[in-house]
Amino acid sequence: MRIFGVPLVITYLMLATLFAKDANPLDCPAFQARVVRVHIVYTIGMCGGGYCTSLATIEPSIITREEKGSSDPKRFPNKKTKYAITRKDWQNVQQVVDAKSLAAVPQEPCHAVIDLPCSSVEVEFSDGTKIRISYNVTNAPPPVAALLKAIQAIRLNEVPRISIRPHL
Repeated sequence: MRIFGVPLVITYLMLATLFAKDANPLDCPAFQARVVRVHIVYTIGMCGGGYCTSLATIEPSIITREEKGSSDPKRFPNKKTKYAITRKDWQNVQQVVDAKSLAAVPQEPCHAVIDLPCSSVEVEFSDGTKIRISYNVTNAPPPVAALLKAIQAIRLNEVPRISIRPHL
């Protein structure tokens, strides 16, 4: 029981610090603000093997993927991999982001439990504004689904650039 609780607490703390600001319909970016970064978090409350948390950060020239929180760190050590992306891929991600639609999505609480994963997307804009949305993995809101589809298209062509495996 103790071995399962540690990844859950670590995951909760990571999510709380990564997404300290909630999306707010009144907190939309300025008209000329552009997307500078997208964070995606997928986590499972109590996982029995493999990684409990997956994070992806998409920026203009790179995607950083992190796998963390395994209940078996010897078999599944934390890992962080960076992938180069093209300017066109980044432009495609920027084009699908509709700030007003994202800000209008109703918030769902994100509580990763034993059998229900938790997903969040946070979009950062050049004026410092951030919009975060927690959603059900099986039913992403349309603006989030469009963003995820654009990002998944990039992953079909990803080539590892740097791989870092921290020692535990």
